[in-house]
Amino acid sequence: MWLGTVVMAAALATTGCAQLQDAFRSGGSGAAKAGSATLTPEQLGNLLGAAKGVTIDQPTAELVANLWIDYQLFGQAIAGKQNLKDSLTAAKALWPTIYEIKAQRWHDTVIAMKAPVGPEVIDSLYNKSGLRVLQHVLIKVDAPEQAAAAKARAEKLLADIRGGADFGQVATVNSADPGSARDNGYLPPAAKGAYVPEFDAAGHALAPGEVSDVVKTQFGFHILRRPTLAEAADRFTVYARQATSRGADSAYMAELTTSKKLVVAKDAPAKLLAALNDMAGSRKSKAPLATYTGGPLTVGRFLEWAATAPPQFVQQAKAADTTQLQQFVKMLATNELVVKQADSAKVQITAEEWTKLYTSYTDEIDSVSAGLGLTPGADKKATAAAITGFFEKLVVGQARLRPLPQALPSVLRDNGSAKINNAGILKAIEIAKALQAKNGGAPGAMQPAPGPAPVPGGEAPPSAPAPTPAPAN
Repeated sequence: MWLGTVVMAAALATTGCAQLQDAFRSGGSGAAKAGSATLTPEQLGNLLGAAKGVTIDQPTAELVANLWIDYQLFGQAIAGKQNLKDSLTAAKALWPTIYEIKAQRWHDTVIAMKAPVGPEVIDSLYNKSGLRVLQHVLIKVDAPEQAAAAKARAEKLLADIRGGADFGQVATVNSADPGSARDNGYLPPAAKGAYVPEFDAAGHALAPGEVSDVVKTQFGFHILRRPTLAEAADRFTVYARQATSRGADSAYMAELTTSKKLVVAKDAPAKLLAALNDMAGSRKSKAPLATYTGGPLTVGRFLEWAATAPPQFVQQAKAADTTQLQQFVKMLATNELVVKQADSAKVQITAEEWTKLYTSYTDEIDSVSAGLGLTPGADKKATAAAITGFFEKLVVGQARLRPLPQALPSVLRDNGSAKINNAGILKAIEIAKALQAKNGGAPGAMQPAPGPAPVPGGEAPPSAPAPTPAPAN
């Protein structure tokens, strides 16, 4: 949700500060409400109308209104001394990442069992397949006059290696190929013909553990080494698993959907679109999008994921055809099944993973609080003023957008009250367009935020996994 608003903030920064400082201070009925705070159509319309290079339409207006709601509810929680740092709240706010970790761990375990890679497979890949894992050192030649010095340097390094120097260390310190240098000179498994002819021929002529003479190619001078089977085994194992896991993954997903009797509702696309057009009113909906053994995928559950998606996700979903929406619902439901299996197998994130997530979460809480100028225990008026001040700085480029942690906006909405008033939004759009026309502004296009929609996972955890003691807010 947050990246898309950065573009809008940059566009707003081109407008006059005095004009925008009035944007949140005019009266009127509500376009949005967050707890005790109200965003009027006049406030929202003045803000949108002052922006340049921004399309004034309902999605943009709702985006800004929802951002305002999130900040207001966060500010009210901090002012009310609500402990947002307790482990339970943190787990609820971080559930997308927690469940992604758990689902991936279970998925990898299942695929490893379905596509085992034994020693005989690795031996065959190393000795019979024609694949090679090679280490190399590159002394680069950028101009003809550098060739003699580069060759002399390569020959000196070769002498050091044959004298007992560690090949990986020599590669790390000296090689001009940064990717392999970071990994002791290792290149990934490759078949004959994968490299330029001189390099390829030298590499495939090496016996296990053997080091080549200096090899000249168009890139410079190389020293090659063929690692032993024991040294290369882990790399061939990764290669073999990647090669076999694709088929195993498809088989696992097909087996899972069949065994759990997954069925996508015929009216799922219509329900999904209706929910996206009324996200606030549909958040608790139990209407099924798909059914399977163990429970349905509901509209409300879908919206939990949608709330953590980038802003363009909603518009992309609204523009999708029926088949695409049905496929998306099936994918989401299948991933829910994976997480349910992980839960049944009692897969958990580790204590170290939880500590890292929790520390990052609390750091974000502190960063957003400081950025908004919030003070625990402040009255409602002072809190609203602080958030207004932040918006005023944001739109003129004097402050940067500070995203709230993952699903925390949904947690705040569960604990507080929030509402978007469609009539107020439409009124704000009228005001904004009139202001834009008066000022001679030309609408632009909101640029989509980068990145795909989130990978679906499972239900929010009832308690924090492996919690560490949370400091008081």
